[in-house]
Amino acid sequence: MTGVQTCALPIFISGEEEATLDFIGASHNLDINQGVLIDIGGGSTELVSFKDMKMETAASISIGSLNLYLKHVDALLPTSKERKRIEKTVLKEFAGIKNLKGVTAERICGIGGTIRGTLKLCNDIFNLSDSNKIIEVNQLDIVLDMLRNADKTTIRRIIQAVPERIHTIIPGMIELAALAKILESKQIIVSKYGVREGYLYKYVLKEVI
Repeated sequence: MTGVQTCALPIFISGEEEATLDFIGASHNLDINQGVLIDIGGGSTELVSFKDMKMETAASISIGSLNLYLKHVDALLPTSKERKRIEKTVLKEFAGIKNLKGVTAERICGIGGTIRGTLKLCNDIFNLSDSNKIIEVNQLDIVLDMLRNADKTTIRRIIQAVPERIHTIIPGMIELAALAKILESKQIIVSKYGVREGYLYKYVLKEVI
């Protein structure tokens, strides 16, 4: 459940409603008309498959960058064994989403702080412009490999780019990479809009694509 404070609606919304609002918000900032939208939060992940800018399915799974860290990581950064356990958990949770079985997406629309933090880290490591909004999936794999060693250089690199996510960014990236692999994706297009904007469009402006 997610907290959304309003005067007209209940404070909490379901995971599927959050996924719907994510899509409504992101759809005003998308330059792709079909794919899968992913929002990796701290405690849950929302997924929406869409085609011709219309939602087809919406789902929510109860894993996110923070609870993956809390459940699987003992120190600041995950070890190789802990990384494997994180990926195994992600694959198991995704396998339980019946309405996304067999769905593939060459491009993913990514939203939320975890994915924006991943973009920032990738832009920093590959010396890309701050205006770049695309994560190549192979770049994501390279960055995860670069960050495999929990040494001072690794920690310094993360602190420079995303200090507020020092402990959760790698679990979140492992989840994103696992989902991209399942969906056979090559690119992640990062949108600055999400659930807040979706709420605004749906319930305040009454504009829904």
